[in-house]
Amino acid sequence: MSIHKFRFLWEEYGQMEQEAVASQRVDELRHKLESARRESQDWVAEATGARVVELRAVERATAAEQKLDMAKAHLVETEVALRRSLEALEADQKAWSDVEWEVIALRGQMLGAEESNTRLLERVTSQEEGLSILESACLGTYLFCPRLMP
Repeated sequence: MSIHKFRFLWEEYGQMEQEAVASQRVDELRHKLESARRESQDWVAEATGARVVELRAVERATAAEQKLDMAKAHLVETEVALRRSLEALEADQKAWSDVEWEVIALRGQMLGAEESNTRLLERVTSQEEGLSILESACLGTYLFCPRLMP
């Protein structure tokens, strides 16, 4: 073989070897690219799942805030109703207190009237005793002085 042919074959062989290395390198890169694509898809799926979980948590938090706002509004309504009830209760208590003071005053008047009645009764009794004594004395006088008798 001639040196030119040998050189040509040698260059051809070198070129084929380079192409084989390049082809092998391209296959490796394709494999890495496919692996990276799968890994990226896994990350996207994981991120999407995390986003779904986050959205659900936000929805639950929003629902909880709405319930809290409703509870606050109900609490305000309850507080207003309780204040009104307290005002009505205080008015009732004042009315009862006024009535109790009237009852106490009337009882005092009644006790005063009873004391006054007792004193009057004592006077009447005393006067009856005096009258009885006087009648007895007069009766004795009539018995001893017939001309004074009617």
